[in-house]
Amino acid sequence: MELGKVGFKALGYTMLLLSILVFPSLSAAATCEANGSCYVTPAGAGALTGVDWNNAYAGFPASFTCGVTYYVAGGAYNYTSTSTTISNSCTSGTPIVIDKAVSGGPGNPQNVVGWQASYGTSQAVFQQTTDPDPEKSYVAFFVLSGNYITLDGVVPASGTPTKTQAYGIALKTANNIKEFGNLTGTNLIVRHVEFDQSQPNYYGVTITAASRTSNVVTLTLASTPSWVIGDVINVCNLSPSDLNACSTAGFTISSISGSQVQYSQTGTNETGTVSAKSYSVLDIPPSPAVQFSSASVPSNIVVSDDYIHDVREPAFSNGCDTCALQRDYISRNLSTPAQHSAGISGVPFNNSVIAFNVYEDLMGTSLVESTSALTWQNIAIYNNLSFCTQAADANWNVSLSESALSPQCGVSSFFSDDDGSNVITGSVVYGNTLVARANSVSCKIWYGNVSSTVTVENNLLYCPNTSSVKIIASTHDYNTGFMFANNNVGTPSAHEYWYCGPTSDGGLCTNPLSFLDPFVNSADSTENFQLSSETIDPHLNDGVTLATPYNVDLAGSARLGPGGVWVRGALNWLPNSATSLSVTGVQ
Repeated sequence: MELGKVGFKALGYTMLLLSILVFPSLSAAATCEANGSCYVTPAGAGALTGVDWNNAYAGFPASFTCGVTYYVAGGAYNYTSTSTTISNSCTSGTPIVIDKAVSGGPGNPQNVVGWQASYGTSQAVFQQTTDPDPEKSYVAFFVLSGNYITLDGVVPASGTPTKTQAYGIALKTANNIKEFGNLTGTNLIVRHVEFDQSQPNYYGVTITAASRTSNVVTLTLASTPSWVIGDVINVCNLSPSDLNACSTAGFTISSISGSQVQYSQTGTNETGTVSAKSYSVLDIPPSPAVQFSSASVPSNIVVSDDYIHDVREPAFSNGCDTCALQRDYISRNLSTPAQHSAGISGVPFNNSVIAFNVYEDLMGTSLVESTSALTWQNIAIYNNLSFCTQAADANWNVSLSESALSPQCGVSSFFSDDDGSNVITGSVVYGNTLVARANSVSCKIWYGNVSSTVTVENNLLYCPNTSSVKIIASTHDYNTGFMFANNNVGTPSAHEYWYCGPTSDGGLCTNPLSFLDPFVNSADSTENFQLSSETIDPHLNDGVTLATPYNVDLAGSARLGPGGVWVRGALNWLPNSATSLSVTGVQ
Protein backbone atom coordinates (compact mmCIF):
# COMPACT_ATOMS: atom_id res chain seq x y z
CA MET A 1 0.00 0.00 0.00
CA GLU A 2 2.64 2.53 1.03
CA LEU A 3 4.97 1.60 -1.80
CA GLY A 4 2.08 2.04 -4.23
CA LYS A 5 1.43 5.50 -2.90
CA VAL A 6 5.08 6.47 -3.36
CA GLY A 7 5.11 5.13 -6.91
CA PHE A 8 1.94 7.01 -7.72
CA LYS A 9 3.40 10.22 -6.31
CA ALA A 10 6.59 9.78 -8.36
CA LEU A 11 4.51 9.24 -11.46
CA GLY A 12 2.70 12.49 -10.71
CA TYR A 13 5.94 14.43 -10.50
CA THR A 14 7.05 12.89 -13.79
CA MET A 15 3.82 13.95 -15.50
CA LEU A 16 4.17 17.48 -14.09
CA LEU A 17 7.76 17.69 -15.38
CA LEU A 18 6.68 16.50 -18.82
CA SER A 19 3.87 19.06 -18.88
CA ILE A 20 6.35 21.85 -18.08
CA LEU A 21 8.70 20.72 -20.85
CA VAL A 22 5.99 20.27 -23.45
CA PHE A 23 3.76 23.17 -22.36
CA PRO A 24 6.09 25.83 -20.95
CA SER A 25 3.25 28.36 -20.80
CA LEU A 26 1.87 26.41 -17.86
CA SER A 27 4.97 27.21 -15.83
CA ALA A 28 4.97 30.95 -16.32
CA ALA A 29 2.85 33.49 -18.16
CA ALA A 30 4.29 34.53 -21.53
CA THR A 31 5.53 38.12 -21.70
CA CYS A 32 4.02 40.59 -24.13
CA GLU A 33 7.48 41.07 -25.66
CA ALA A 34 7.61 37.34 -26.39
CA ASN A 35 4.28 37.71 -28.17
CA GLY A 36 5.59 40.59 -30.29
CA SER A 37 2.79 42.96 -29.18
CA CYS A 38 2.43 44.99 -25.99
CA TYR A 39 -0.52 47.14 -24.93
CA VAL A 40 -0.21 50.41 -23.04
CA THR A 41 -2.73 52.61 -21.22
CA PRO A 42 -2.11 55.59 -18.90
CA ALA A 43 -3.01 53.76 -15.67
CA GLY A 44 -2.44 50.19 -16.79
CA ALA A 45 -4.70 47.27 -15.87
CA GLY A 46 -4.72 43.86 -14.20
CA ALA A 47 -1.29 42.28 -13.84
CA LEU A 48 0.40 45.20 -15.72
CA THR A 49 2.17 42.74 -18.03
CA GLY A 50 1.10 44.35 -21.31
CA VAL A 51 -0.14 41.06 -22.79
CA ASP A 52 -3.61 42.46 -23.54
CA TRP A 53 -5.80 45.45 -22.67
CA ASN A 54 -7.01 43.80 -19.46
CA ASN A 55 -3.37 43.60 -18.31
CA ALA A 56 -1.95 46.68 -20.01
CA TYR A 57 1.32 48.33 -19.11
CA ALA A 58 0.91 51.53 -17.08
CA GLY A 59 2.71 53.83 -19.49
CA PHE A 60 5.81 52.75 -21.36
CA PRO A 61 8.18 50.12 -19.95
CA ALA A 62 11.66 51.02 -18.78
CA SER A 63 13.20 49.36 -21.84
CA PHE A 64 12.04 48.46 -25.32
CA THR A 65 12.54 45.19 -27.15
CA CYS A 66 13.43 44.83 -30.82
CA GLY A 67 10.76 43.19 -32.94
CA VAL A 68 7.91 44.38 -30.69
CA THR A 69 5.04 46.75 -31.48
CA TYR A 70 3.74 48.78 -28.54
CA TYR A 71 0.10 49.85 -28.98
CA VAL A 72 -0.76 53.04 -27.09
CA ALA A 73 -4.32 53.75 -25.98
CA GLY A 74 -5.75 57.25 -25.92
CA GLY A 75 -5.63 59.19 -22.67
CA ALA A 76 -3.35 61.49 -20.69
CA TYR A 77 0.20 60.32 -19.96
CA ASN A 78 1.75 62.65 -17.42
CA TYR A 79 5.46 63.39 -17.43
CA THR A 80 7.66 65.50 -15.19
CA SER A 81 11.32 66.20 -15.89
CA THR A 82 11.99 62.59 -16.89
CA SER A 83 12.00 61.59 -20.53
CA THR A 84 11.47 58.19 -22.08
CA THR A 85 14.56 56.87 -23.83
CA ILE A 86 13.73 54.47 -26.61
CA SER A 87 16.98 52.78 -27.46
CA ASN A 88 18.03 49.45 -28.85
CA SER A 89 20.22 48.28 -31.72
CA CYS A 90 17.46 46.80 -33.83
CA THR A 91 17.42 45.74 -37.47
CA SER A 92 15.06 46.42 -40.37
CA GLY A 93 13.45 43.02 -39.79
CA THR A 94 12.97 43.52 -36.05
CA PRO A 95 12.20 47.20 -35.44
CA ILE A 96 10.71 48.83 -32.38
CA VAL A 97 7.32 50.28 -33.35
CA ILE A 98 5.11 52.48 -31.17
CA ASP A 99 1.67 52.81 -32.75
CA LYS A 100 -1.36 54.72 -31.56
CA ALA A 101 -4.08 52.13 -31.09
CA VAL A 102 -6.87 52.81 -33.58
CA SER A 103 -9.78 50.54 -34.37
CA GLY A 104 -9.01 49.01 -37.75
CA GLY A 105 -5.51 50.45 -37.64
CA PRO A 106 -2.17 48.63 -37.59
CA GLY A 107 -2.40 45.33 -35.73
CA ASN A 108 -6.20 45.57 -35.33
CA PRO A 109 -5.90 46.27 -31.60
CA GLN A 110 -9.69 46.28 -31.27
CA ASN A 111 -9.60 42.47 -31.54
CA VAL A 112 -7.46 42.09 -28.41
CA VAL A 113 -9.08 41.16 -25.09
CA GLY A 114 -10.20 44.16 -23.04
CA TRP A 115 -10.43 46.70 -25.87
CA GLN A 116 -12.50 49.82 -25.16
CA ALA A 117 -13.69 52.08 -27.97
CA SER A 118 -12.31 55.17 -26.20
CA TYR A 119 -8.79 53.80 -26.58
CA GLY A 120 -9.01 54.40 -30.30
CA THR A 121 -11.11 57.55 -30.50
CA SER A 122 -9.10 59.72 -28.08
CA GLN A 123 -5.59 61.14 -28.50
CA ALA A 124 -2.66 59.70 -26.61
CA VAL A 125 -1.54 62.95 -24.99
CA PHE A 126 1.88 63.09 -23.38
CA GLN A 127 1.84 66.15 -21.18
CA GLN A 128 3.47 67.88 -18.24
CA THR A 129 2.14 69.70 -15.24
CA THR A 130 2.79 73.40 -15.83
CA ASP A 131 5.73 74.63 -13.80
CA PRO A 132 5.26 78.02 -12.09
CA ASP A 133 8.65 79.04 -13.48
CA PRO A 134 8.35 79.45 -17.28
CA GLU A 135 12.13 79.49 -17.65
CA LYS A 136 12.70 76.18 -15.91
CA SER A 137 14.11 73.81 -18.50
CA TYR A 138 12.76 70.30 -18.93
CA VAL A 139 14.21 67.44 -20.93
CA ALA A 140 12.58 65.89 -23.97
CA PHE A 141 9.47 63.72 -23.85
CA PHE A 142 11.20 61.15 -26.00
CA VAL A 143 14.78 60.35 -26.89
CA LEU A 144 15.08 57.99 -29.86
CA SER A 145 18.68 56.88 -29.68
CA GLY A 146 18.69 53.42 -31.18
CA ASN A 147 18.29 51.94 -34.64
CA TYR A 148 15.07 51.16 -36.51
CA ILE A 149 12.51 52.82 -34.26
CA THR A 150 9.12 54.22 -35.32
CA LEU A 151 6.86 56.53 -33.30
CA ASP A 152 3.55 56.71 -35.20
CA GLY A 153 0.32 58.45 -34.21
CA VAL A 154 -1.29 56.61 -37.18
CA VAL A 155 -3.95 59.29 -37.84
CA PRO A 156 -4.68 61.38 -39.84
CA ALA A 157 -3.79 59.51 -43.01
CA SER A 158 -0.96 60.85 -45.16
CA GLY A 159 -1.89 63.63 -47.52
CA THR A 160 -1.73 67.40 -47.71
CA PRO A 161 -0.43 68.73 -44.36
CA THR A 162 -3.25 69.72 -42.04
CA LYS A 163 -3.82 71.58 -38.78
CA THR A 164 -7.53 70.81 -38.59
CA GLN A 165 -7.51 67.14 -37.59
CA ALA A 166 -6.66 65.44 -34.31
CA TYR A 167 -3.36 63.60 -34.42
CA GLY A 168 -3.12 60.17 -32.82
CA ILE A 169 -0.25 61.17 -30.53
CA ALA A 170 0.09 64.66 -29.07
CA LEU A 171 3.08 66.01 -27.14
CA LYS A 172 1.92 69.04 -25.15
CA THR A 173 3.52 71.25 -22.56
CA ALA A 174 3.49 74.86 -21.47
CA ASN A 175 6.97 74.40 -20.00
CA ASN A 176 10.28 75.37 -21.53
CA ILE A 177 11.61 72.04 -22.70
CA LYS A 178 14.89 71.36 -24.46
CA GLU A 179 13.10 69.57 -27.26
CA PHE A 180 10.01 67.41 -27.69
CA GLY A 181 11.89 64.67 -29.48
CA ASN A 182 15.64 64.17 -29.57
CA LEU A 183 16.59 61.95 -32.49
CA THR A 184 20.09 60.56 -32.08
CA GLY A 185 20.01 57.19 -33.82
CA THR A 186 19.56 55.86 -37.34
CA ASN A 187 16.58 54.63 -39.35
CA LEU A 188 14.07 56.51 -37.20
CA ILE A 189 10.53 57.57 -38.13
CA VAL A 190 8.33 60.11 -36.31
CA ARG A 191 4.97 60.70 -37.95
CA HIS A 192 1.36 61.66 -37.23
CA VAL A 193 2.41 63.44 -34.05
CA GLU A 194 1.31 66.88 -32.80
CA PHE A 195 3.93 69.02 -31.06
CA ASP A 196 2.31 71.80 -29.03
CA GLN A 197 4.19 74.20 -26.74
CA SER A 198 1.50 76.83 -26.31
CA GLN A 199 2.65 78.92 -23.38
CA PRO A 200 1.19 81.65 -21.22
CA ASN A 201 2.99 84.93 -21.95
CA TYR A 202 4.60 83.25 -24.93
CA TYR A 203 4.63 86.63 -26.62
CA GLY A 204 5.30 89.92 -24.91
CA VAL A 205 3.34 91.51 -22.06
CA THR A 206 2.43 95.18 -22.48
CA ILE A 207 4.12 97.67 -20.14
CA THR A 208 1.82 100.39 -18.83
CA ALA A 209 4.29 102.26 -16.58
CA ALA A 210 8.03 102.29 -15.91
CA SER A 211 10.36 104.10 -13.53
CA ARG A 212 13.83 103.81 -12.01
CA THR A 213 14.69 104.74 -8.44
CA SER A 214 18.03 104.04 -6.73
CA ASN A 215 19.09 101.76 -9.59
CA VAL A 216 15.94 99.64 -9.35
CA VAL A 217 13.54 99.59 -12.31
CA THR A 218 9.85 99.04 -11.60
CA LEU A 219 7.58 97.93 -14.46
CA THR A 220 3.81 97.85 -14.27
CA LEU A 221 2.35 95.35 -16.72
CA ALA A 222 -1.07 95.22 -18.35
CA SER A 223 -1.62 91.73 -16.93
CA THR A 224 -0.14 89.56 -14.23
CA PRO A 225 2.35 87.19 -15.87
CA SER A 226 3.18 83.69 -14.66
CA TRP A 227 6.79 84.62 -13.98
CA VAL A 228 8.90 84.01 -10.88
CA ILE A 229 11.79 85.78 -9.21
CA GLY A 230 14.99 84.83 -11.00
CA ASP A 231 13.48 84.81 -14.49
CA VAL A 232 15.30 86.92 -17.06
CA ILE A 233 13.38 89.48 -19.09
CA ASN A 234 13.95 91.86 -21.98
CA VAL A 235 12.30 95.27 -22.14
CA CYS A 236 11.44 96.90 -25.45
CA ASN A 237 10.25 100.29 -26.69
CA LEU A 238 10.60 102.36 -23.55
CA SER A 239 11.95 105.87 -23.50
CA PRO A 240 14.26 107.45 -22.58
CA SER A 241 16.54 105.01 -24.36
CA ASP A 242 18.59 104.15 -21.28
CA LEU A 243 15.51 102.36 -19.90
CA ASN A 244 15.10 100.38 -23.09
CA ALA A 245 16.90 97.02 -22.91
CA CYS A 246 15.46 95.04 -25.77
CA SER A 247 18.37 93.28 -27.42
CA THR A 248 20.67 92.96 -24.42
CA ALA A 249 21.34 89.91 -22.29
CA GLY A 250 18.29 90.79 -20.21
CA PHE A 251 17.69 91.49 -16.53
CA THR A 252 17.03 89.12 -13.65
CA ILE A 253 13.73 89.74 -11.89
CA SER A 254 14.31 90.55 -8.22
CA SER A 255 10.74 91.19 -7.14
CA ILE A 256 7.20 90.39 -8.34
CA SER A 257 4.10 91.82 -6.73
CA GLY A 258 0.93 91.33 -8.73
CA SER A 259 1.48 93.06 -12.07
CA GLN A 260 4.62 94.90 -10.88
CA VAL A 261 8.08 93.56 -11.67
CA GLN A 262 11.41 94.91 -10.44
CA TYR A 263 15.03 94.38 -11.47
CA SER A 264 18.36 96.16 -10.98
CA GLN A 265 19.73 98.52 -13.63
CA THR A 266 22.23 101.25 -12.98
CA GLY A 267 21.02 104.70 -14.04
CA THR A 268 19.49 107.97 -13.04
CA ASN A 269 16.17 108.28 -11.26
CA GLU A 270 13.52 108.86 -13.91
CA THR A 271 10.02 108.06 -15.10
CA GLY A 272 9.76 106.24 -18.39
CA THR A 273 7.43 106.99 -21.27
CA VAL A 274 5.47 103.99 -22.57
CA SER A 275 3.63 103.42 -25.82
CA ALA A 276 1.29 100.81 -27.19
CA LYS A 277 4.39 98.95 -28.39
CA SER A 278 6.17 98.89 -25.01
CA TYR A 279 6.49 95.32 -23.80
CA SER A 280 8.51 92.90 -21.74
CA VAL A 281 9.18 89.27 -22.66
CA LEU A 282 11.06 86.42 -21.05
CA ASP A 283 14.56 85.84 -22.36
CA ILE A 284 14.27 82.11 -23.08
CA PRO A 285 16.66 80.63 -25.66
CA PRO A 286 14.98 78.90 -28.60
CA SER A 287 14.48 75.17 -28.13
CA PRO A 288 13.43 72.91 -31.00
CA ALA A 289 10.43 70.64 -31.24
CA VAL A 290 12.52 68.13 -33.17
CA GLN A 291 16.26 67.96 -32.72
CA PHE A 292 18.59 65.83 -34.76
CA SER A 293 21.38 65.38 -32.27
CA SER A 294 24.26 62.97 -31.86
CA ALA A 295 27.98 62.78 -31.32
CA SER A 296 28.02 60.86 -34.60
CA VAL A 297 25.74 62.16 -37.35
CA PRO A 298 22.35 60.40 -37.27
CA SER A 299 21.03 59.15 -40.58
CA ASN A 300 17.97 57.87 -42.40
CA ILE A 301 15.47 59.78 -40.26
CA VAL A 302 11.97 60.70 -41.44
CA VAL A 303 9.84 63.31 -39.67
CA SER A 304 6.60 63.37 -41.62
CA ASP A 305 2.86 64.06 -41.41
CA ASP A 306 3.26 65.98 -38.15
CA TYR A 307 1.70 69.18 -36.79
CA ILE A 308 4.38 71.31 -35.12
CA HIS A 309 3.00 74.56 -33.73
CA ASP A 310 3.50 77.28 -31.13
CA VAL A 311 7.06 76.18 -30.46
CA ARG A 312 10.15 78.33 -30.15
CA GLU A 313 11.94 76.58 -33.01
CA PRO A 314 10.40 73.79 -35.09
CA ALA A 315 13.55 71.86 -36.01
CA PHE A 316 17.24 72.06 -35.35
CA SER A 317 19.95 69.85 -36.77
CA ASN A 318 23.25 69.05 -35.14
CA GLY A 319 23.86 67.05 -38.28
CA CYS A 320 21.70 64.62 -40.22
CA ASP A 321 22.40 62.58 -43.33
CA THR A 322 19.78 61.17 -45.71
CA CYS A 323 16.87 62.55 -43.72
CA ALA A 324 13.46 63.95 -44.60
CA LEU A 325 11.06 66.59 -43.31
CA GLN A 326 7.94 66.12 -45.37
CA ARG A 327 4.18 66.68 -45.24
CA ASP A 328 4.53 68.52 -41.93
CA TYR A 329 2.37 71.50 -40.97
CA ILE A 330 4.59 73.95 -39.07
CA SER A 331 3.15 77.14 -37.64
CA ARG A 332 3.94 79.95 -35.21
CA ASN A 333 7.36 80.01 -33.68
CA LEU A 334 8.75 82.88 -31.62
CA SER A 335 11.75 85.09 -32.23
CA THR A 336 12.75 88.08 -30.13
CA PRO A 337 15.55 90.64 -30.49
CA ALA A 338 17.43 88.84 -27.72
CA GLN A 339 16.65 85.25 -28.69
CA HIS A 340 16.70 84.76 -32.43
CA SER A 341 14.81 81.78 -33.75
CA ALA A 342 14.34 80.07 -37.10
CA GLY A 343 12.12 77.56 -38.84
CA ILE A 344 14.65 74.88 -39.70
CA SER A 345 18.24 75.57 -38.87
CA GLY A 346 21.51 74.08 -37.76
CA VAL A 347 24.58 72.45 -39.18
CA PRO A 348 24.57 70.16 -42.24
CA PHE A 349 21.34 68.47 -43.21
CA ASN A 350 22.93 66.56 -46.08
CA ASN A 351 21.51 64.30 -48.81
CA SER A 352 18.09 65.16 -47.47
CA VAL A 353 14.59 66.23 -48.47
CA ILE A 354 12.39 69.11 -47.27
CA ALA A 355 9.19 68.71 -49.24
CA PHE A 356 5.38 68.92 -49.26
CA ASN A 357 5.36 70.99 -46.06
CA VAL A 358 3.20 73.96 -45.06
CA TYR A 359 4.80 76.78 -43.03
CA GLU A 360 2.49 79.34 -41.45
CA ASP A 361 3.52 82.52 -39.64
CA LEU A 362 7.17 81.76 -39.00
CA MET A 363 9.38 84.35 -37.33
CA GLY A 364 13.10 84.93 -37.26
CA THR A 365 15.49 83.76 -39.93
CA SER A 366 14.94 81.46 -42.89
CA LEU A 367 13.29 78.11 -43.14
CA VAL A 368 16.65 76.58 -43.96
CA GLU A 369 19.91 78.11 -42.88
CA SER A 370 23.32 76.95 -41.76
CA THR A 371 24.60 78.31 -38.47
CA SER A 372 28.04 76.93 -39.18
CA ALA A 373 30.68 77.42 -41.84
CA LEU A 374 30.31 73.75 -42.75
CA THR A 375 29.04 72.85 -46.19
CA TRP A 376 25.53 71.54 -46.77
CA GLN A 377 25.26 69.08 -49.66
CA ASN A 378 22.55 67.60 -51.86
CA ILE A 379 19.37 69.05 -50.38
CA ALA A 380 16.06 68.91 -52.26
CA ILE A 381 13.55 71.58 -51.20
CA TYR A 382 10.36 71.30 -53.19
CA ASN A 383 6.57 71.71 -53.23
CA ASN A 384 6.43 73.64 -49.95
CA LEU A 385 3.95 76.41 -49.12
CA SER A 386 5.08 79.16 -46.77
CA PHE A 387 2.62 81.94 -46.00
CA CYS A 388 1.83 84.72 -43.59
CA THR A 389 -1.74 85.03 -42.40
CA GLN A 390 -3.25 88.46 -42.80
CA ALA A 391 -3.72 88.72 -39.02
CA ALA A 392 -0.02 88.06 -38.46
CA ASP A 393 0.91 90.52 -41.19
CA ALA A 394 -1.15 93.17 -39.44
CA ASN A 395 0.94 92.73 -36.30
CA TRP A 396 4.19 93.12 -38.18
CA ASN A 397 6.00 96.44 -37.84
CA VAL A 398 9.33 97.86 -38.94
CA SER A 399 11.42 95.47 -36.88
CA LEU A 400 11.15 92.75 -34.28
CA SER A 401 11.93 95.26 -31.58
CA GLU A 402 8.73 97.19 -32.17
CA SER A 403 6.14 94.56 -31.43
CA ALA A 404 6.10 91.06 -30.06
CA LEU A 405 2.72 91.18 -28.41
CA SER A 406 0.98 88.66 -30.65
CA PRO A 407 1.76 86.06 -33.30
CA GLN A 408 3.54 87.60 -36.25
CA CYS A 409 5.15 86.54 -39.48
CA GLY A 410 8.47 87.75 -40.77
CA VAL A 411 11.52 85.94 -42.08
CA SER A 412 14.68 87.52 -43.43
CA SER A 413 14.82 84.79 -46.09
CA PHE A 414 12.66 81.83 -46.95
CA PHE A 415 15.36 79.46 -48.18
CA SER A 416 18.99 80.49 -47.94
CA ASP A 417 22.63 79.74 -47.19
CA ASP A 418 22.38 82.23 -44.32
CA ASP A 419 22.46 85.06 -46.83
CA GLY A 420 25.75 83.95 -48.32
CA SER A 421 27.56 83.18 -45.08
CA ASN A 422 27.75 79.45 -45.73
CA VAL A 423 28.07 77.00 -48.61
CA ILE A 424 25.29 74.76 -49.94
CA THR A 425 26.15 72.59 -52.93
CA GLY A 426 24.38 70.23 -55.31
CA SER A 427 20.94 71.34 -54.14
CA VAL A 428 17.58 72.28 -55.70
CA VAL A 429 14.68 74.56 -54.73
CA TYR A 430 11.70 73.63 -56.93
CA GLY A 431 8.03 74.53 -57.06
CA ASN A 432 7.50 76.38 -53.78
CA THR A 433 4.90 79.08 -53.06
CA LEU A 434 5.97 81.91 -50.74
CA VAL A 435 3.34 84.43 -49.59
CA ALA A 436 3.81 87.57 -47.48
CA ARG A 437 1.80 90.77 -47.61
CA ALA A 438 3.36 93.00 -44.94
CA ASN A 439 5.36 95.92 -46.27
CA SER A 440 8.57 95.08 -44.44
CA VAL A 441 8.73 91.30 -44.66
CA SER A 442 11.69 90.03 -46.65
CA CYS A 443 10.69 87.71 -49.45
CA LYS A 444 13.85 86.05 -50.66
CA ILE A 445 15.43 82.86 -51.87
CA TRP A 446 19.05 83.68 -51.33
CA TYR A 447 22.07 81.47 -51.99
CA GLY A 448 24.64 84.19 -52.33
CA ASN A 449 27.85 82.42 -51.49
CA VAL A 450 29.94 82.20 -54.64
CA SER A 451 30.74 78.58 -53.79
CA SER A 452 27.09 77.54 -53.38
CA THR A 453 25.61 75.53 -56.25
CA VAL A 454 21.83 75.62 -56.06
CA THR A 455 19.21 75.46 -58.83
CA VAL A 456 16.04 77.50 -58.13
CA GLU A 457 13.13 76.95 -60.54
CA ASN A 458 9.31 77.01 -60.75
CA ASN A 459 8.84 79.07 -57.58
CA LEU A 460 6.09 81.63 -56.96
CA LEU A 461 6.84 84.58 -54.65
CA TYR A 462 3.68 86.56 -53.91
CA CYS A 463 4.78 89.49 -51.73
CA PRO A 464 2.84 92.43 -53.20
CA ASN A 465 3.53 95.00 -50.48
CA THR A 466 7.23 94.49 -50.00
CA SER A 467 10.21 95.74 -51.94
CA SER A 468 12.64 93.27 -50.34
CA VAL A 469 12.26 90.51 -52.93
CA LYS A 470 15.22 88.57 -54.26
CA ILE A 471 16.28 85.33 -55.89
CA ILE A 472 20.01 84.70 -55.87
CA ALA A 473 21.42 81.33 -56.88
CA SER A 474 24.02 79.85 -59.17
CA THR A 475 21.15 78.79 -61.45
CA HIS A 476 17.68 80.31 -61.34
CA ASP A 477 14.91 80.48 -63.94
CA TYR A 478 11.17 79.95 -64.45
CA ASN A 479 10.32 81.83 -61.25
CA THR A 480 7.61 84.49 -60.87
CA GLY A 481 7.60 87.24 -58.26
CA PHE A 482 5.05 89.86 -57.22
CA MET A 483 6.31 92.87 -55.26
CA PHE A 484 5.56 96.50 -54.51
CA ALA A 485 8.75 97.99 -55.90
CA ASN A 486 11.80 96.50 -57.52
CA ASN A 487 14.79 97.67 -55.55
CA ASN A 488 16.25 94.35 -54.53
CA VAL A 489 15.18 91.70 -56.95
CA GLY A 490 18.24 91.09 -59.12
CA THR A 491 18.30 90.51 -62.84
CA PRO A 492 15.68 87.98 -64.01
CA SER A 493 16.70 85.02 -66.13
CA ALA A 494 15.16 84.31 -69.52
CA HIS A 495 11.94 82.78 -68.18
CA GLU A 496 11.59 84.73 -64.94
CA TYR A 497 8.95 87.40 -64.52
CA TRP A 498 8.81 90.15 -61.92
CA TYR A 499 5.58 92.06 -61.42
CA CYS A 500 5.97 95.40 -59.66
CA GLY A 501 3.75 98.07 -58.18
CA PRO A 502 3.59 101.71 -59.16
CA THR A 503 7.35 102.24 -58.94
CA SER A 504 10.10 100.33 -60.63
CA ASP A 505 13.80 101.01 -60.85
CA GLY A 506 16.30 99.41 -63.14
CA GLY A 507 13.68 98.40 -65.67
CA LEU A 508 13.72 94.83 -64.38
CA CYS A 509 9.99 94.41 -63.81
CA THR A 510 8.11 92.73 -66.63
CA ASN A 511 4.72 94.34 -66.08
CA PRO A 512 2.99 96.70 -63.66
CA LEU A 513 1.27 94.81 -60.88
CA SER A 514 -2.46 95.11 -60.44
CA PHE A 515 -2.17 93.53 -56.96
CA LEU A 516 -4.52 90.82 -58.06
CA ASP A 517 -4.48 87.89 -55.63
CA PRO A 518 -3.96 84.81 -57.83
CA PHE A 519 -5.21 82.32 -55.25
CA VAL A 520 -8.61 80.68 -54.85
CA ASN A 521 -9.07 82.24 -51.42
CA SER A 522 -6.08 83.25 -49.30
CA ALA A 523 -8.19 84.72 -46.47
CA ASP A 524 -7.30 83.51 -42.99
CA SER A 525 -10.60 81.65 -42.71
CA THR A 526 -9.93 79.60 -45.85
CA GLU A 527 -6.18 79.51 -46.58
CA ASN A 528 -6.61 78.02 -50.04
CA PHE A 529 -3.47 78.82 -52.02
CA GLN A 530 -4.34 76.89 -55.15
CA LEU A 531 -4.26 79.11 -58.21
CA SER A 532 -7.76 80.22 -59.13
CA SER A 533 -7.41 79.69 -62.87
CA GLU A 534 -4.92 78.48 -65.41
CA THR A 535 -5.44 81.75 -67.29
CA ILE A 536 -4.97 84.11 -64.35
CA ASP A 537 -1.48 84.86 -65.58
CA PRO A 538 0.37 83.29 -68.50
CA HIS A 539 3.62 83.29 -66.58
CA LEU A 540 2.31 81.24 -63.69
CA ASN A 541 1.52 78.50 -66.12
CA ASP A 542 4.71 77.91 -68.10
CA GLY A 543 7.17 76.38 -65.68
CA VAL A 544 9.93 74.03 -66.69
CA THR A 545 9.13 70.31 -66.78
CA LEU A 546 10.89 68.37 -64.04
CA ALA A 547 11.24 64.66 -63.39
CA THR A 548 9.83 62.61 -60.53
CA PRO A 549 9.50 63.21 -57.56
CA TYR A 550 8.98 66.90 -58.39
CA ASN A 551 6.03 66.24 -60.71
CA VAL A 552 3.36 66.00 -57.98
CA ASP A 553 2.05 69.17 -56.35
CA LEU A 554 1.36 69.76 -52.67
CA ALA A 555 -2.23 68.50 -53.00
CA GLY A 556 -1.18 65.29 -54.72
CA SER A 557 -2.15 66.13 -58.29
CA ALA A 558 0.09 65.64 -61.29
CA ARG A 559 2.09 68.70 -62.30
CA LEU A 560 1.38 68.31 -66.00
CA GLY A 561 -1.75 70.20 -66.98
CA PRO A 562 -3.59 70.47 -70.31
CA GLY A 563 -1.14 70.60 -73.17
CA GLY A 564 1.72 69.52 -70.90
CA VAL A 565 1.88 72.90 -69.14
CA TRP A 566 3.56 73.17 -65.78
CA VAL A 567 2.37 75.48 -63.02
CA ARG A 568 4.81 77.55 -60.96
CA GLY A 569 4.49 77.31 -57.21
CA ALA A 570 3.44 74.51 -54.86
CA LEU A 571 -0.15 74.06 -56.07
CA ASN A 572 -1.89 73.70 -59.41
CA TRP A 573 -4.85 75.83 -60.46
CA LEU A 574 -8.17 74.75 -58.98
CA PRO A 575 -9.73 72.84 -61.91
CA ASN A 576 -6.67 70.64 -62.14
CA SER A 577 -6.24 70.00 -58.42
CA ALA A 578 -6.43 66.57 -56.87
CA THR A 579 -9.84 65.23 -55.91
CA SER A 580 -8.22 63.08 -53.23
CA LEU A 581 -5.14 63.70 -51.18
CA SER A 582 -2.51 61.06 -51.67
CA VAL A 583 0.84 62.76 -51.47
CA THR A 584 3.51 60.20 -50.73
CA GLY A 585 6.70 62.16 -51.34
CA VAL A 586 10.10 60.58 -50.92
CA GLN A 587 10.13 57.93 -48.21
